[in-house]
Amino acid sequence: MSLVSCVQSAAALTAESPLRDSARGVLWWIDIQGHRLLGHRPGGGDLRLMLPSKPGSCALQPTGPLWSGWKTGCGRWTRTPAPPSISARSRPTIPASG
Repeated sequence: MSLVSCVQSAAALTAESPLRDSARGVLWWIDIQGHRLLGHRPGGGDLRLMLPSKPGSCALQPTGPLWSGWKTGCGRWTRTPAPPSISARSRPTIPASG
């Protein structure tokens, strides 16, 4: 019996950074060479979002969007407009320290 099984055949070139999103019921990961943010929902509804350049990370907020960082900036995953899209920022907003 195998302890590992394939849940999505995404044909990723370099898949990294798996991230469990229990609020959305999605397992996220990035495909660095393919410039994609990928998501798997058990039972269907897989997501494949193209990014403007090579991704390096993805992160969750306790509430709100999923963020992804890539070579040329960062962005957040939004559900509207349909289909899901990435809103890009060329430079991250960093609050000034006080």
